Parts: sequence; structure tokens; C-alpha cells
Amino acid sequence: MALRNRAGPREARPLLAALCFIGGNEMFEDNLSKETTVKMPAGHLLVVWNILSEKLSSSYLNDEFAEEEKRAIWGLEDLCEKELINQGFSSRPEKEWNELMEKATEFVKTIPVDFLD
Repeated sequence: MALRNRAGPREARPLLAALCFIGGNEMFEDNLSKETTVKMPAGHLLVVWNILSEKLSSSYLNDEFAEEEKRAIWGLEDLCEKELINQGFSSRPEKEWNELMEKATEFVKTIPVDFLD
């Protein structure tokens, strides 16, 4: 989010385009296929996955997303879900799951966020 907020107006930045920079007289393309590792607390991951799976990917706003935006959302949702399963957060009875999500939501409120300042 910090990168998004610093990138300027939405129209001025490509969503999933290959970003290039000029080094001398040559043009270099970033390797967008290299894998990255994003570390975050499990509570944060739970809330992100919940937003992606329950709110964003099934939202009426989904109709306004471009195909590449939808693919990015679904891909991120899948990655989050796989990591949650690897961390032992798999299916639970509804009551337990709701309690877990409440705790995760409260946890996320404690995470410092630079753009709220």
C-alpha cells in the first residue's frame, strides 16, 4: 500500500505492466516473474485473505476490474490461502472461525500503518 500511495495518481501508474528504467542508453525490464517473499503476521494474513476471498473477489466491484486485475486478486487469494493452510489455519467450525477472525481483526488494528498518519 505504501508503494501504491507513493506512486501517484491511478491513471499515471500501470497496474501490472512491466516497469522499465533507463540505465545509460539501454532500457532494462524488471524481472516480474521472480518469486518474492512477503512476511506478515498470521493475523494480518487472515484478514487479507478474508478481504480477498469474501469481500473483494465476490464484490460487485469485481465487474469493474480488468481481467488482469481479477487474475491478480485471485492469484493473491490463492497464495494467502495456501500459506494459511501451511500455517495450520484450515477449516474449523464456524463459531471457532468467527472467533479467530475477530481476534485477527483486532490484531490488525495494532499494526502501524504509515498512510494513516
